[in-house]
Amino acid sequence: MIKKIVMNRAWKDEWMDSYEKDDAPIHSFYTYSPYQADHFVERAMQVDKMNRSISREQIADVIANYMRVDLWNGAVQDNIAKLQDDRSLVVIAGQQAGLLGGPLYTIYKAITAIQLAKREEERLNRPVVPVFWIAGEDHDLEEVDHVHVISDQNNVQKKRFHLKEDRKRYISAYQIETNKIHNWLDELAFLLPDTIFKQDWLKQVKSWTTEPLSWSRFFARLMHDLFAEEGLLIIDAADPGLRKLEAPFFQSLIQKHDAIDRVVRSTSYQIEQLGYKRPVEFQSDQGHLFFIQENERLPLSVKGDMWETRNGAFRKTQDELVLLAGTNPHLFSNNVITRPLMQEFLFPTLAFVGGPGEVKYWGLLKEAFTEMNLEMPIVYPRMHGQLIGRKIQKRLREFGLTGGESILDLHRQKTAWLQRQVPIDVDKQFSLFQSQIEMLYEPLMHTLQEHIGHDVVALGAKNKQKVMAQASYYRMHVHKLIQEKHQTGLNHWVEIESHLWPNEQLQERMLGIIPIWNGCGLDWLRELKQDLSLLEQDKGTQFVFYL
Repeated sequence: MIKKIVMNRAWKDEWMDSYEKDDAPIHSFYTYSPYQADHFVERAMQVDKMNRSISREQIADVIANYMRVDLWNGAVQDNIAKLQDDRSLVVIAGQQAGLLGGPLYTIYKAITAIQLAKREEERLNRPVVPVFWIAGEDHDLEEVDHVHVISDQNNVQKKRFHLKEDRKRYISAYQIETNKIHNWLDELAFLLPDTIFKQDWLKQVKSWTTEPLSWSRFFARLMHDLFAEEGLLIIDAADPGLRKLEAPFFQSLIQKHDAIDRVVRSTSYQIEQLGYKRPVEFQSDQGHLFFIQENERLPLSVKGDMWETRNGAFRKTQDELVLLAGTNPHLFSNNVITRPLMQEFLFPTLAFVGGPGEVKYWGLLKEAFTEMNLEMPIVYPRMHGQLIGRKIQKRLREFGLTGGESILDLHRQKTAWLQRQVPIDVDKQFSLFQSQIEMLYEPLMHTLQEHIGHDVVALGAKNKQKVMAQASYYRMHVHKLIQEKHQTGLNHWVEIESHLWPNEQLQERMLGIIPIWNGCGLDWLRELKQDLSLLEQDKGTQFVFYL
């Protein structure tokens, strides 16, 4: 059983601090507040009023076809049936297809979506289904081709899965070979400490890759397995079946490009006027769409009536592009601005679950939704958490770090601990010593100047500088001796830091599920998924879970 405490968020974020205040001016950029129960009722009623182009049955059939057979079970089948209901709503989250699930925040997004769907289904008394959208159309391989692990020596290591491809191929187009991924997994396991759970996760992950499969399918199998009991519905943005449904909306996005671009840029300016940094940087001729050419995802730019890729290899008039989008939608892909719009076109969305970055850039889009005859759904911030295994708990107790707040400032805590191990203040003693050196040199150089000349002063200054340098060296060496004397304790501090603040980054942004699985198993995940109190957390807080 996990022990849970709530503490202040481990970082400062001006935008999120404002978003969590219902009376903040920033809420003018959103249609609903995620913190008011009546807004969920209002949003559900608004979804019912919408004249939808895509029926629930259509989108449910596409997801069912994508998930069969290897992403299928009874819970998934039940949620597909729920989605087909004319009164159904969706809580949706999404992420790039990170290797082995990517950072922990991917898992937190899915948990938040599942729990929010469950809560609102009970409150609204109608079907609410959790959906996870894989951004398989993304092309930034370097963002997803690696994991970070903590070795036996408590070093945070980046382990990449190398694919020889230098073009901007979209992620779902990459294929993973069985032998290559199994060898890589063996190498990954070698980097991790030996535990009773190592063979469990290694066997399970290998079972997902017994035949060649796409990069995003590998990701989907992991997410399906982790959330099998909850029946999480999964869809890849690059799925051909989904693309067919998207054809008319791609056409509309092309035709209304100018209006979308204008309102988004205007909103960006308004955000800056309130003193915030713009969430997205724009180029002057952005089309906010990509074109797929030989599996290469290329941004489209607009110059007058002409749409073209920046390399000039593809060039069409707007009318020609609209016609092409209607007949070949698989050649098109959304960018950060148009993806949320496409998502709303496809799904009867009650709420979108996102991280801080997503909450920010969604703030650009309220008027863009209106231009497309849509409405922005509730934008719900995902949960934030810190996972602490038993071994790290032992280390924390060793240093008296039993409260949640004490783990936020580990560097200061470590410095204070080391100072307590030494009976004197070494830095104070050396500062006094160097002050005395200064005091001794000044009258000496003054006397020598009177009787010998100014060259003696210059020589004395150089000599004093060397003495001071030796004193600094002496101080550094003493600190080194102190560290050597207390090396075991310092190693334990490194162990704590590497698990809770790997590479001085938030744990949820650096570590994935495998290091946690390797050290603690997965019982904690089952319990976490059932803890609906995660949705009731105070604004500006995060959870710390003692596993």
